[in-house]
Amino acid sequence: MDTKAEIIRNQAAEKLNLDNSVDYTLVELKSDNERYIFNETELNIATTLSLNGRIFISHKDHLDALTTLPEQEGTTIGSIFKLESFSSQEIAYYLTNQTWKLFFNIHPYEFIYLVFGRHNFNDITANLDLCRRNFNELQYWAITEVLLEKSLSRRVQILKKLIKIAG
Repeated sequence: MDTKAEIIRNQAAEKLNLDNSVDYTLVELKSDNERYIFNETELNIATTLSLNGRIFISHKDHLDALTTLPEQEGTTIGSIFKLESFSSQEIAYYLTNQTWKLFFNIHPYEFIYLVFGRHNFNDITANLDLCRRNFNELQYWAITEVLLEKSLSRRVQILKKLIKIAG
């Protein structure tokens, strides 16, 4: 968790038998083809990945050649049938319990590190990153379930179920 991006880049370059690791950089490629180049001093880069984001090592001059992987495209089938087999109360309990476990581990200093810049403190905010990631995953899951359903009446059922879970 507390390994700098530079060390990860060097180890990846060594493992892939790349000549000069200084010519390469770690890049997060998001599902919308947006590229985020990691600073060499950044910590805990694995927990800061966006949803469907992947880490690549690439030559600094060839960043535009990176393309998304097929698994980054997302799903085409919803999981509503699994959702219907559980009561709203069971799902709400599970989601609340999961989120509470992540939230409980956040140290107050992590908020300070995030607001004033992690690089200024040289410390990690992994727990806060994981909690934010969980929130984003839940948000995207709910939206995806609704949008993947073609039938209007089924969409209404899904929305009712999600509102019950949130209530």
